[in-house]
Amino acid sequence: MPVRVHVAPSAEGASGPLLMMFAGRTPQATSFTSVQLLRNAEPRKKHQLEVRAETDRMVFTGGNSGMAAATSRAAGKLLVGVYDKAARKLTLVPLPTTYVMSGAPKLEHEAPPLHAEDSTSGEAAGARLAAAKRRLVEGLGAQKARKVQEANLKKRVSAADVHNQQAFEEDVVKALEAAAEKTVQLSPEESHPLHPRFNLDATDPMECYPLEGVIPASVFGELIDRIDTSAAGLRKLQEDPLWPPFVVKRLHMLPSAPDARSRELKKMLFFAYLVRFRGITRPMNADGARCPGARTTRRHDNDLHPEAAKLQIDSEPWKYLSSTFTEEAPPKGGELPGKPVAIRVITNTKREMLTLHALVLALLITKCVLPVAEVAKPLALTEAKALFYLRQLGCSISTKDKVKTAVLPVPLTFPKVSKGPVSRK
Repeated sequence: MPVRVHVAPSAEGASGPLLMMFAGRTPQATSFTSVQLLRNAEPRKKHQLEVRAETDRMVFTGGNSGMAAATSRAAGKLLVGVYDKAARKLTLVPLPTTYVMSGAPKLEHEAPPLHAEDSTSGEAAGARLAAAKRRLVEGLGAQKARKVQEANLKKRVSAADVHNQQAFEEDVVKALEAAAEKTVQLSPEESHPLHPRFNLDATDPMECYPLEGVIPASVFGELIDRIDTSAAGLRKLQEDPLWPPFVVKRLHMLPSAPDARSRELKKMLFFAYLVRFRGITRPMNADGARCPGARTTRRHDNDLHPEAAKLQIDSEPWKYLSSTFTEEAPPKGGELPGKPVAIRVITNTKREMLTLHALVLALLITKCVLPVAEVAKPLALTEAKALFYLRQLGCSISTKDKVKTAVLPVPLTFPKVSKGPVSRK
């Protein structure tokens, strides 16, 4: 490999000239922006001195080791001729050592060179060499090195991003406090959506559940009290499965005043309607076939839903019951999307709602003192299930001679929500 030697005049105060050997193209002496001679003070050192020369675009470094070792041992014996063009004079000076220079491109954002005193420590020299290698790799565009560096950075986890147990507990407490502030307090009506309309401020048990909350005024006015209360008529009703024994038994205890008698008959009639409607288990066609000539509440309306005609429920009560206690059935797989749903069913939720309304009406019929067994049978409930629903309505249960009676106290209160019995460990 051809080697060119360029000799530059020594600087003032220097003990001798520096001989720098460059492989390939030798830079011009005037192109150097700085030339530094650094001493290596590391105990186990490979070289004692190092030269660092910089141009605008390159950084050259060289040490007095390797090829320069033989020259260093011959220091004082070799002479170098320095020719001064202006004076036309050749001066021979002893050659102290030779430095073989290696260059690297100077990066645009390269850190400033280390001072001579900073380069005397081994750690500083090692860090400087490592930084030079990184600059060389980045300057030459090593994509692989960049990718490895990016992958390592992605794997790093900052200590600030790791939550210890205490920080985690603090976050949980703050989240719970924020959730508690945003908690919406439900009204009593919103907390008991299946209950009939009630009045917590009532002082009379009969006013705790207004009758209009069970039987709307529009429906109550359309009820026809055509019940035959004669002895023969009552015997006939006892044999009719559409009339529950709970109602037939109380037809003997009607008041004598006409208005009060009519009011009680309408309540018993609607209770019978609730019991009959609750017994429906199959889906109903909302626009079912009409039954001409069936009994209705309006003279000009001679059509009834077939299920209403079968259960002997008048038109207006049927409309109210079907709209309040049924829901539209979801479309079947074969039906086209967007097709109007004409099938209605009594869901489990609606059936519970219907049961609560029937029990409230039974309480109003019995002046808020209700024998549990008598009302459980027509509603197809076990006594335990009937007691559960009555307690949800705010009733207290008393037992006398093994007969349980539900009493509605005032003021009206509802049981607290329970999570069930505590399991014994």
